[in-house]
Amino acid sequence: MPDIGVKKRFLTEEDLRIERDLARLVAEYFPGDGFFAEEENDQLPREPEYWVCDPISGTRTFLTGLAHFGIAVARVCHGAPTFAAVHDPTMDELFTARAGGGTRLNGGPVRVTTGPGQDGPRVLFNLTYGYRDPAEARRVWSALLPFDVYRNTSSFGVNYGHVASGRYDAFVSLTKDAFPEVPGSLLVREAGGVFECRGGAPEVEPGERRFLGGAPWLVDELRRALAPALSPG
Repeated sequence: MPDIGVKKRFLTEEDLRIERDLARLVAEYFPGDGFFAEEENDQLPREPEYWVCDPISGTRTFLTGLAHFGIAVARVCHGAPTFAAVHDPTMDELFTARAGGGTRLNGGPVRVTTGPGQDGPRVLFNLTYGYRDPAEARRVWSALLPFDVYRNTSSFGVNYGHVASGRYDAFVSLTKDAFPEVPGSLLVREAGGVFECRGGAPEVEPGERRFLGGAPWLVDELRRALAPALSPG
């Protein structure tokens, strides 16, 4: 699948097809809702209820034919997500969450971890291609070295599902946008975890680019480790 990006890198015809199909589904089944997505619908809706969509979360991975890319969507009501779904077709895994209803993987309930594995706390470092502050990214990487830290090319949305289901203990994300973080925040929180926006907002805002969270037993330690590494603001 070729990269057809013009305004940005890593855009395919599949991104556009999926986004258009999702927009049609929302218009059909939720006619009063707005639609906010990465490619052709990137203006924040005025409606109090709207859908957030990342048509291919992990397009760079999709372009290379690797696992794990995904489709990430969430419904937002008055500023907070109430439903989220992230589908990883490479593994046939569907992560879903409802506000107050927990997080599920292929229909079965999942939870964040309750303690470290034998190699210590497992922390995912989600670092986007071309992050806006390379010096900050280097500081964050150094701050995470005491942990059992992982970097991968997977979709950030799928990675949040992996944290919610206990495959990793926590995450730190430095992103190019915040589309997968909206559904990801609900997946992690409804699995008993913490999802924080480092700008201080209680919910994910379009301009936020720095996030951390995971299992509550680890989050305080992660905050302390990162405090000197993150730039103000």
